[in-house]
Amino acid sequence: MAQMMTGAYVWIENVEDPKVQEVAKFVVTEKNRQASWHLKYKCVVQGWTQVVCGINYKLIIEARHDGVVTKYEAAVNEDCNGEKQLHYLKPFKPILTGST
Repeated sequence: MAQMMTGAYVWIENVEDPKVQEVAKFVVTEKNRQASWHLKYKCVVQGWTQVVCGINYKLIIEARHDGVVTKYEAAVNEDCNGEKQLHYLKPFKPILTGST
């Protein structure tokens, strides 16, 4: 991954990075465990990282649920010891700007 700046969220340029993929797959596995969901991981659409005492990840992922692929927004913290904690996973709702 690109060099990270402490404190600010930075765009993840390569969402195929193995570390980003590991975190995204953790999100789906953890949500399935916590809520008895049956999501199947598909891909990371976009994401951001923030260096704190560890790394915060904000990811937009695609996962299949009951045959339908849906985008989800997730927040994960990986502490300095490599332990991950899922803060939330919710359906992604894009922010619409401008008028039509």
